[in-house]
Amino acid sequence: MRFNKLLLLIIIWFSLLISCHSFNHEQHITGDYYLIATDNEDHSEISLRLPQYSSYIGRIAPKVKHVFFSETYILAEQQDIKTSNLNYYIIDIEKDGIYQEVEDCVIGPLTKSECKSLTDSLNLSEKLKMLKIE
Repeated sequence: MRFNKLLLLIIIWFSLLISCHSFNHEQHITGDYYLIATDNEDHSEISLRLPQYSSYIGRIAPKVKHVFFSETYILAEQQDIKTSNLNYYIIDIEKDGIYQEVEDCVIGPLTKSECKSLTDSLNLSEKLKMLKIE
């Protein structure tokens, strides 16, 4: 009996210890799009939330540094984890969905000048709002 209580106490203590090290950040962007980070704050990515499945589909890989959005587009500045290069991506919200491949709805990686040209041609410069990353 005493052994069972001790074993139960060890299991509870170990469970609490493991749960204290988890990190999860979720910040709403627009619609079903979220800035999420599950490992640490520096590994944030943009994902499409699937409420019916309680899960996400990744759209722009970590490390997302800045996010701008409108009703139809999301623009993200991403720092490549391996090379530290800055890349730019644009998500076409109207083309995206649960069964869409990333290549069908995400434009990029782009250079800063390519991104500027594309946002100008889409008349996005004045429509984009900046997401304050928390």
